[in-house]
Amino acid sequence: ITVGWLPSVLTAASAAALVAMVAALTEAREERREHWPHAAKIRRSADGICHVLQEAALEDAASFREYLAALRLQRDTDEQRSARRAARQAASRRATEAPLGVARDARRVLEMAAELAPLAHSQVVSDVAAAAQLARAAVAAALVMVRVNLPSRPSGSDEPFYATVRASMAEIESQLDRRTDDVQKHVQNMIQN
Repeated sequence: ITVGWLPSVLTAASAAALVAMVAALTEAREERREHWPHAAKIRRSADGICHVLQEAALEDAASFREYLAALRLQRDTDEQRSARRAARQAASRRATEAPLGVARDARRVLEMAAELAPLAHSQVVSDVAAAAQLARAAVAAALVMVRVNLPSRPSGSDEPFYATVRASMAEIESQLDRRTDDVQKHVQNMIQN
């Protein structure tokens, strides 16, 4: 397994912070008054994801320690080998679920950027475009970690877990590029007008 999804966590958190900032600026603009409630909702959601991602950063280090501890377990007897195998399996699942969560959160940030783009003032709409690109990159980076940690041939008992993870990955990736492109096109149109 591999851990080290911290770069994707930081990238997703940066995207969420940009979304929160633009939403807050939208709330502060009198001429955007009709968008205040929606902008406030987006800001609160983006702030919430920032907090979740802070926890994910801590999970990266904890997951690595868990995997190393599993590797250090004794394996002299059948019972020890079985315990070591179970510990490695648990660590592998944790190292798969955590970056999958980061990818899911980054995808949510991309959706927030798409919601925010039509509400944002033209002076800060470029930050929405940057947030969308960062969120898209965070999804891609986190899913690399998920793929690395998924065995190509899981054991029979692991197959339901891995089938669920694969389905989640497909859902997260669905329309990812199109959504990012939609934000970029909207922002480009605002800048040109």
